[in-house]
Amino acid sequence: MCKLNDFDFIYSFIKDNNVYMYNMITKTDFTIDNKYFKKLVYLILKKNSSNKYLLNINNIIYIKKYNLIRLFNLSKIFKEYFYIKKYDLLSTNNKKIKIYNYNHFNFRNSVITKMYFPNKIDNYEMVIRNITIHIAAFNPKFINISNKKIFTKEELLLMYNNILLYQKFLRDTNVNIHEYLCNVDKYIRILEYKNYFI
Repeated sequence: MCKLNDFDFIYSFIKDNNVYMYNMITKTDFTIDNKYFKKLVYLILKKNSSNKYLLNINNIIYIKKYNLIRLFNLSKIFKEYFYIKKYDLLSTNNKKIKIYNYNHFNFRNSVITKMYFPNKIDNYEMVIRNITIHIAAFNPKFINISNKKIFTKEELLLMYNNILLYQKFLRDTNVNIHEYLCNVDKYIRILEYKNYFI
């Protein structure tokens, strides 16, 4: 649990330009009084432009009405909208708002899930494609590729050839592979919907 004035609980999770807001949510649970919720968000955004603990320009948390939380990445590649159900937001005493960690988001009942996500990863090919698009999106070496709306077979092969190396990186950093692939799967389906992928 964090205190109202303890804003460092957010900034401590933003280490550099490669850390995205959903990673912050992955790593923390926090509870704050409902009446201070909007004020907290306002101060966080205000602090973004005036404090030494700057939020990365790619990371903005924007609270909207109807319990809609928008996580917006300014790379213009990824946009996620999570509708958090009322019972997820309110604690038992009905006076607290709790933001659960990433795994506790009810994706199957979220707005974007209903629109974009199939129920499961259908096959290994999809997993491979997910990894390649992730590499293209986050590895500077492939930034020119990732900004394209259509990929050639040669470009896909280039990304595919880096999969084994990237898998080793995931193992070395103790990333939960299954959880990682599930998250990447969500991103690839957003890209497909927006015609970023063939």
